[in-house]
Amino acid sequence: MALLRNAFWIALFAIFTFLFVVLFEYGTTNYVENAKLEYKDMRVFFKLDKTEEEIAQEKEKAAKAAEKAAQQ
Repeated sequence: MALLRNAFWIALFAIFTFLFVVLFEYGTTNYVENAKLEYKDMRVFFKLDKTEEEIAQEKEKAAKAAEKAAQQ
């Protein structure tokens, strides 16, 4: 039971820390949109999502590969 209680408190701490970071960085105006932006930045930081640059590089590689295949 103590493990469940500790997991709950750690999750609660992480959530409130995230909310505080959004409030501290962006302020109170347009809070929901700023929270979405910060969540996206957090996912990119932890390598859960790709950055726009990585997506563009992959598209360039795919276009070059398609061009090579078309030439052969």
